[in-house]
Amino acid sequence: MKIHTIHLLLIAMACAMLGASCASDNGDSPDGGYGRPVDISVNISVPAPTATLTPDGFRPQAPEADNELIHNWKVVFIDNSGIVRAIFDGGDINGAGKHADTFKGELPTGTYKVYAFANIPPAAFTSHTATTFTVGSAAANSDGLALDNAIFHGLENSKNPNHLVPMTGTRTVTVTGRTEEPFAIEVTRLLAKVEFTFSNLTDRNVTINSVSFGPKYTGDAKMFHSPAGRPEIPATATLTTAPVLDGDALRASTMAPGVGYDEGAHGWLYLHESVPDSHPTGRYLVNVELTRADGTTDVVTALTQADVIPYINRNDYIQIPIAISDWLVDFDVLFYPPIGGYPAVLKESQGKDFYFKFGTQGTFNLIPRIRRAQADSPYLQPSQYEITVSAAPPTSTFFTKVPAPDSNGEIIGELSGEEGTAAINVSVHIKGTATDLIYTRTIYIIRQ
Repeated sequence: MKIHTIHLLLIAMACAMLGASCASDNGDSPDGGYGRPVDISVNISVPAPTATLTPDGFRPQAPEADNELIHNWKVVFIDNSGIVRAIFDGGDINGAGKHADTFKGELPTGTYKVYAFANIPPAAFTSHTATTFTVGSAAANSDGLALDNAIFHGLENSKNPNHLVPMTGTRTVTVTGRTEEPFAIEVTRLLAKVEFTFSNLTDRNVTINSVSFGPKYTGDAKMFHSPAGRPEIPATATLTTAPVLDGDALRASTMAPGVGYDEGAHGWLYLHESVPDSHPTGRYLVNVELTRADGTTDVVTALTQADVIPYINRNDYIQIPIAISDWLVDFDVLFYPPIGGYPAVLKESQGKDFYFKFGTQGTFNLIPRIRRAQADSPYLQPSQYEITVSAAPPTSTFFTKVPAPDSNGEIIGELSGEEGTAAINVSVHIKGTATDLIYTRTIYIIRQ
C-alpha cells in the first residue's frame, strides 16, 4: 500500500491587458519606475485535480469539495517602496465555490509584490492576518512582522466537511505595458487534507468508531510558505495525538467482510502542516477504535512509514490506508538451564497477557508466532515484523541478561537465581508498505 501525496496548484492568474499588460520579472522588464495607469483584467482559477488511482486500490482522488474552491478573494499590489498601490477583492463567502473568477482594474506600470488571499472571511480578515491594507500606505501588521513573515491566527484543524480552507500566495510581477503577457501565481491551501481509507480483511462486519492521529500541530501558522520541503514549525508548537474523526464524520463506517479501500469506510480532515519528531518513533501514529460483529470493542494501532510520510505540508493530499484484520500473536519459549537445572517451562495465556513460569535460572528465547486468524495462514517471517521490548524486573539483579530482541526476531534473556516476577511489554510491528500495524502484549516472566 502506498500513500499518495499531491501538491495542488490552486490558483493560476493571468493578466490580459487592455492597452497594457503584466509579465513576470525578466530582462525585458522596466526598472521598476511607475508610469501611466493601464487597465488590467485578471483571471483567478483553480485547475481541476488529477484523479489518481494507485496500484494498491485506493479510491481516486475525489473532485475538490466545495469548501476547497474559491469563495472569496483579495489581491494586493505593493510597490518597491512598500506602499499599497491597489487592492482588488471579490467573491461571495456564502456562495458556491468557483474554479475561476475574474476582475478588472487599473494599475500603473511598474514592479509589484503581489499578495493573494482566498477563503478568509472579510469580517475577520484583519484578526486572522494581523494585517490591514490601505491604498497609499504601507501594510500595517499588528504583530510587528514583515508581511512575508506574517502569522495567520486562528488556523484550526477541522473535520468539518464545510470548513472553508484558507489560501495564500505571493510573488513579484511587473506591469510592462505590453499586451497579452500573462503571469501566474500559486496560492496554496494553508491546511493539508489527510484521508483515512479502510479495508476489511476479516470474515465479520467491522464498524469504525473513531480515529486518532498525531503528532499534530495546533496553533497559529506562517501565512506564506512554500509547500516544497520540510515545514517550518514554530518552536512553540503543541504536538498531540487526539481523536480527530468519529463514526459520524466517517463515510460508510460499517464495513462488510472483504470490502476494500475503494468502497470501505473513509473520512478526511484538514490539518496543520507538521513533523512527527515529537513521537518516540519519529513517525505518525494512528489509533482506530472499532467494534467487531460480536460487539467487542478493539483498538488497532498503526505507524506510518517514515519514508512515505516524513512530514506533512500545507496543501498536501494524503491517503493513509488501514487494513482491519485479525492477527494472532503468540509466543513459544525455549529454555536453556545450567547443567542440573530444571528444564521445564509452564506457559499460560489470558487475552493479551502471557505467563511463563521457570523453575531455575538460565537463558530463555521467546519466539513470536504471528499469523492471520484465517485457517492455514502461514506464520510471518522475522523480516515481516519488528519487535520492541521494555522490561520491568523486580530487582536490578533479577535478570543476568535483560530480555531484548535479536536479529532473528526472538526475545532473548537470562534469569539469575533470584525468585520473583518481571513484566515485559512487547510491541509487535507488523510491516506494511504504507503503515505498520502495532500489537502490544505483556509477558510475565516468573521465577519460582
